[in-house]
Amino acid sequence: MRPCLMPKGFTFMRVAIAVSGDSTTAVYANFYNLHTDAGTETAHNAARQANVNQVELERSGTVPTVETLCANPSTIDSCETVDKIFFYRSGPLVTLQDDDFTYASKLFLQADGSVLLDHNPVMGNFYTVVGDVPVLAGIAKAKTPVLTFRGGSRLDGFGLTLTDGTRFTHGGTGGSPVTLTLGASERWVAAKLCQGQKDGNTRIFSIRAVTSSGRSLAAGMATGDCVRYPAPSGWQIVGFLDGSEVD
Repeated sequence: MRPCLMPKGFTFMRVAIAVSGDSTTAVYANFYNLHTDAGTETAHNAARQANVNQVELERSGTVPTVETLCANPSTIDSCETVDKIFFYRSGPLVTLQDDDFTYASKLFLQADGSVLLDHNPVMGNFYTVVGDVPVLAGIAKAKTPVLTFRGGSRLDGFGLTLTDGTRFTHGGTGGSPVTLTLGASERWVAAKLCQGQKDGNTRIFSIRAVTSSGRSLAAGMATGDCVRYPAPSGWQIVGFLDGSEVD
């Protein structure tokens, strides 16, 4: 049997990510499958690189200068061909992180061992981070009376307590804790975050919270790469999105 040719164009699907049996706190991820320019001349290769210039897991961010063609089925993951997970992006309520890439060629073979398609199937292992969003979804008019940060040479941990007693704590237990108790009508309205490099990864090195009364709470060590995040007018900060590190 001969392999089928991959249809041209793109497909789209939306996937709900939720706890089994509970869709009330679901977050959604959109997936696009696209057949790009498949030419092999120099201009085709340049066009593809100009369209999407991102290499992460196999090349550690280094764009290859010499093409290593993939066999079909491919027996290695570091080869270069048109079959890639080229791009992924997080949204405001969910963080996508990919920690593995492989050509799953052995899973897509015909009974006689021959390939199903003229392309190698790609597979990535994504995990999602939604932080405090699922809990906050069930709390009406959440308010933050207590902020607690931990830091030293960088930010180690951060947390807050809501008026109903709910506590959010993220990060580690290192560094020195600092606490700010807000007044009855006081709100956390802005955050300044500074980032830097640790062990080859981007981490949050400091945080500074500013309240509606002009008071502030800070932890960690500021860097030259900082961004201020104000809450929209009439809103406040009541939770976090975070990963396995303070990133």
